[in-house]
Amino acid sequence: MFFHVNRRKLIGMHWYQIKAVLYPGNTLEVTDPSRGMSERERQVMKKLKEVVDKQRDEIRAKDRELTLKNEDIEALQQQQNRLMKINHDLRHKITVVEAQGKALIEQKVELEAFLQTHEQEMSKLRTEIGKLREKLQGEPSHNGEEPKAESIIEEESASEKMASELKDPNRPRFTLQELRDVLHERNELKAKVFLLQEELAYYKRFSFFSRDKKRNLQRNVRFEDTFSAWADKEDAYTEQGQEALQHL
Repeated sequence: MFFHVNRRKLIGMHWYQIKAVLYPGNTLEVTDPSRGMSERERQVMKKLKEVVDKQRDEIRAKDRELTLKNEDIEALQQQQNRLMKINHDLRHKITVVEAQGKALIEQKVELEAFLQTHEQEMSKLRTEIGKLREKLQGEPSHNGEEPKAESIIEEESASEKMASELKDPNRPRFTLQELRDVLHERNELKAKVFLLQEELAYYKRFSFFSRDKKRNLQRNVRFEDTFSAWADKEDAYTEQGQEALQHL
């Protein structure tokens, strides 16, 4: 019974000392229980105060570390959102470029078919013009026939000029160089998307690691729970194109 009373008295003094360290302004009117204590009790109180001071410094350090980690996580989340937006924009650009490439291929096929038909018509016109020239050279000239022959020749030259313009790869519509540029831009956009996916995956892994580490730190910061159980226990101490060119 005497030992039990002394033990409760010692625990009460320890608890007073802890409250005095944590809440120094609330102990002005409380009588200092260290009066009348033995040397051994004073040593225990001194060690207990050192432990409390050490744990308080550790908690402050953990709080600062958690604050820095939260700032890092917030910055990484902003970076992740920015990369996701860039990735979305690049995917949209790739879709537009692919649609432009398909339209260019279809227009090229249509122009080739039109050019082939026009060349067949030009071949027939050349044959008819050759026959007319032979017929005009074998007959005497009349006033109304020479202008007609000249107009036919002018029409032939105009048709030949149109055919040469259609064959020209640098005609003002869709040139071969424009098609190459479109395909080159599409390849560059695909490469950028791949790099952004790799970088995004890295940030996701880093964010998951930071959240896991934050949970571990929060589990270790249980200072008040440790002291609330101090009265029942005597000791408690706390861690990711060229197809159009091939058709040319």
